[in-house]
Amino acid sequence: MMEDKRISEENINEIFKKNKSSGVRTLIARHPTTSIELLQKLKIMKNSEFRNAANENMSNREG
Repeated sequence: MMEDKRISEENINEIFKKNKSSGVRTLIARHPTTSIELLQKLKIMKNSEFRNAANENMSNREG
């Protein structure tokens, strides 16, 4: 049985509690499929912060 890779609100909250400063990058690195919509819905961060981290993550993956 495949493990469900989707991320829940509880998982996000745990990640942010553990690493407040690098929470965005940690979240994206561990769960690259996390949707922008989910993060916006949870009101975790401003859109621009997420976009910047997501762009950085994508450029790291391409290189």
